[in-house]
Amino acid sequence: MQIKCGVLFSADMRKTIKTGEWLTDQHMSLAQEILKGQFSHIDGWQSTLLVQIDRFIPTKGEAIQIHLVSDSHWVTSSSLGGKVTVYDCRKYNGRLSSTLTHQLCQVYRTMIEESDDKQNAYLAVHIPQVQRQCGSSDCGVFAIAFALHAALGHCVGDITFDQSKMRDHLLQCFKKRKLTPFPTVDKKARKRAESYIEVKVDVFCTCMMPDTYGDMVQCSTCQRWYHLKCADLLSLPSEDEWWCCSSCT
Repeated sequence: MQIKCGVLFSADMRKTIKTGEWLTDQHMSLAQEILKGQFSHIDGWQSTLLVQIDRFIPTKGEAIQIHLVSDSHWVTSSSLGGKVTVYDCRKYNGRLSSTLTHQLCQVYRTMIEESDDKQNAYLAVHIPQVQRQCGSSDCGVFAIAFALHAALGHCVGDITFDQSKMRDHLLQCFKKRKLTPFPTVDKKARKRAESYIEVKVDVFCTCMMPDTYGDMVQCSTCQRWYHLKCADLLSLPSEDEWWCCSSCT
């Protein structure tokens, strides 16, 4: 058992990496702790366990964050270069789960924009095509690799990792408590074609969260939508009831 300051690298964590199982929040906590030390100028690196209490803190400046989303799947996001980007090794269809959109809107709240008519707001999310994993259990390893290489300023979409060597590499990095570039295939391999999807996540209410965040009610005066819990309502008003938000009362 190896222990220094911070997150413990236990025998169970080591075994999980070696046997090809899904990485846990403990692996992500250790990875992000190490990355935070190596890239202290980059914000983010918040505990992935915050998804359980829905309490991610808005970042300041450029940031990188690893997320746990549906089906025990790990992805990485960043706001490097002034845009929110999601790196997902499992699929490439531009669909974001409600779990992920909630996390993105909380972490990158300062990057939410108003629409041209200033009646609505949205978070623009850039989803580039990246290497897809073979099998189903290496998403956590890819998420850590994406986070490291994004922090190093590499174009993640152009990288083809040698998946057969990624777990052994991660194991050595954890033992040394330092993350170094993951093994890649022949550098002469053809670059992946530039391809991406741009998704606009509509946000509402004073909390600037999506409509999937909870039941909503529309102000009868300004026509803006609010989550019931943010409007201090226990239930939806009746259809013929006139309801106004705090700004319009």
